Amino acid sequence: MVEYINNNLDKPLTIAELASISCCSRWQLQRVFQEQAKQNIAQYVRQQKLRSQL
Repeated sequence: MVEYINNNLDKPLTIAELASISCCSRWQLQRVFQEQAKQNIAQYVRQQKLRSQL
């Protein structure tokens, strides 16, 4: 999931789209991502977009 997000930072990403790609529900995706990354998906996407602009 992280790789997909990082490769698609130039596109609008939605939780629904990411959940569909990962074959799980939005709730499951958000829960697992939060557990693994220690931040929610929206925070991660914002952080990566800011880093890519530097």
